[in-house]
This record gives sequence, structure tokens and C-alpha cells, in this order.
Amino acid sequence: AAAAAVDGTTGRVDPGTFLSASASLSATLFDADYFTEGRECVNCGAISTPLWRRDNTGHYLCNACGLYHKMNGMNRPLIKQPRRLSASRRAGMSCSNCQTSYTSLWRRNPGGEPVCNACGLYFKLHSVVRPLTMKKDTIIVD
Repeated sequence: AAAAAVDGTTGRVDPGTFLSASASLSATLFDADYFTEGRECVNCGAISTPLWRRDNTGHYLCNACGLYHKMNGMNRPLIKQPRRLSASRRAGMSCSNCQTSYTSLWRRNPGGEPVCNACGLYFKLHSVVRPLTMKKDTIIVD
């Protein structure tokens, strides 16, 4: 296209044959919409992605699903897997200070006994055991 815009006799470029920056950007966005129209990721249903990929059967995958499939050899999971509670609720374990059996993290006091996260952090900060009056019934997560 640039060769056609050059006047053969003078070597000058005809300014009427090129788009302005904003018009060029609009045309590019229009072209992107045109070429992606109707595409949908067969795994997650996305209709917009920076890069369309294909699975081994030729179906379209969004960039995220395509990369996941390439790295793991299987489809990207669509729902978050429930977190295991085994680390937070261990059978028979209770805090040696407040006697709770549920915590986000088990710690050990200086004597080696298991303590809940709250009691362990309180002792670490204040160098005294956490008062039982501070015990809460629920874990607060921010």
C-alpha cells in the first residue's frame, strides 16, 4: 500500500492515502472485532482474549485456557477447588493455651506444645500468654 502511495515522478508520499493515528486505531479495533466475532472458548466460554489458541481438535481456546492446556495437558478448571481443612483442624489437637481445635495455622510455644495462631502470635509479640478473655468463637479472615 505504501508503494502505491508514492508518486513515481517526485518520490513524494500522497498524504491522502494514509489514515490518521486515531482512524488507524479505530480500523485496527474494527478488524480485531471482525476477526474474533463468533469465537468462544470451548472451555470457559470467554469471547474476548488477547490471543486465541486451539486445542488438539481445532476448537478455539482463550489464551488462559490454551496456556493451561499446553502446560498441564488438561483443561483449565472452571471452579476453584475447595481448600482442605486438614491443616487447620487436626484430629485430637487443641491449643495448649485456649483449648481451641480450629485455627488457620498451628504453632508451637517455647515449651514445644501446640498453640493456635492467635495465641502463638500474641506470645511472639507480647512475650506473655494470650488471656482467655481474648478468645473469639470464629476466625476472622481479611
